[in-house]
Amino acid sequence: MRTHFFSCAVLVSLMLPVSASVTQNAYERGLASAEENHFERAIGEFSQAITANPLDAEAYEQRARCNSRLHKYAAAIADCDKALKIDPKLGRAYEYRGFAYLNRGQLDKGEADCKQALLFERVDGYDVLTPGLFDNLSKLLRMHRQQQEAAEFYQRARVLENVRLAKGARETKQMDKAFKLLDKAIATSPNEISALLVRGIFSDNLSNYEKALADLTRAIKLDPMLVPGYYYRADVYSQLGRQRQAVADYTSIIALKPRLVAFRMVTETGRLRDHFMGTDDHVVNLEDIYYLRGKAQAALANKNEAVADFDMASRLDPQDNEPSARKAELLSKAGQTGLALKSLSKSVNVDDTDWHTLASRAQVFEVQKDYKSAMTDYTRIILLNPKQPGAYFMRGQLSEKLGDLNSAIKDYSQMIKLEPDSDEAYRCRANCYLRLGQYRKAVDDCSAGIKCEEDNSSLYLLRASVYDKLGEKDLAAKDREHSKANAGRHQ
Repeated sequence: MRTHFFSCAVLVSLMLPVSASVTQNAYERGLASAEENHFERAIGEFSQAITANPLDAEAYEQRARCNSRLHKYAAAIADCDKALKIDPKLGRAYEYRGFAYLNRGQLDKGEADCKQALLFERVDGYDVLTPGLFDNLSKLLRMHRQQQEAAEFYQRARVLENVRLAKGARETKQMDKAFKLLDKAIATSPNEISALLVRGIFSDNLSNYEKALADLTRAIKLDPMLVPGYYYRADVYSQLGRQRQAVADYTSIIALKPRLVAFRMVTETGRLRDHFMGTDDHVVNLEDIYYLRGKAQAALANKNEAVADFDMASRLDPQDNEPSARKAELLSKAGQTGLALKSLSKSVNVDDTDWHTLASRAQVFEVQKDYKSAMTDYTRIILLNPKQPGAYFMRGQLSEKLGDLNSAIKDYSQMIKLEPDSDEAYRCRANCYLRLGQYRKAVDDCSAGIKCEEDNSSLYLLRASVYDKLGEKDLAAKDREHSKANAGRHQ
């Protein structure tokens, strides 16, 4: 007889700002499909991963999870059997097989697998722990009248349930509720790594970096192999400008060689793949960690180490152009513009739609005073992203630099049309009008920009210069006072 009395662990999402490697393999696509509850599609993708590597234990494990969600328990058990034959320490395979056994009414086998899963229990990059395993064990132990042990598992399940509810509250922007739930979980179980990790992430999101650091460090101390803990703590260190500690944490991750660092649990200093659109994939893997360590090394002016990390990131994902772009920026700053241009052109040949690479190459062309080629790349970016204001701004900047002020004005105007609250676009267009002697238009733009950003000192200073040209000395003096006051507030 089948029963659905028991609970299955569900892969969950913290829905944080996304950063990830640009290319997904079949396994990673399977994770994304399962996250969206497209289990049949996920099964097909995990099957592709298994075809590519018949010894991929985690692909069998994840396919088993999807089969269970579709109530295909025999298939789930078969997949877990294969996964555990390859890797007998795969904790979630025991958990998923145990769940399948329980729902087939094979309670003894289910209980044995659930207890075995406890031996390999750990928080990893897929998700934090869920209450299902502990609820199942509590129910089974009650059947055996082992009330004390059942109560202990029940309490653990309730702690993890509070973590799950906190994540849900975060997704609906109820942060006060989320923190209360996490505080309650940690008060009940001070060493619950899942709760510490999630509270650390939430504190990081709210820029409460010291609180985040305390929770993440505590979680890592409890589990020195906590890959996501190092990932989030590195983000906190980056936010605090403590790049050496960030490098150390990224190095710890690399030493652990995880297949997956984080899945839909990512950070603001990560890797938005499309900066114009703010979209990206959902998987953070080792390629991303080399990339992020390269960024941190670059911030420390460790050029050689940064270049080496960007090279490794490119080797791990040849379709990802951003590491090459970052490497080229470093080479260009070091005066090695020829090498930079060669690297970027190679990336453009791989993907001539990657705006970041095109922008980086255009900047190198500018350094080489090859303005025609730079303009070609900026125009290409606009063709690819006609509704993105930043594309027009980049081309406008070059036109202004070359003295083609009317073309610059057209681009700044298009940017303002797409992003009406851009004080910087108004400032740049006002400067063009000033240089053309169109002083009233310059004043109007400065005033519009100040409405967008009242404490923009440079706009007040620019408008003061225009008032001087118009002979309106009193207004110029007032604007200089505003500029000076705003600058003082920002010191």
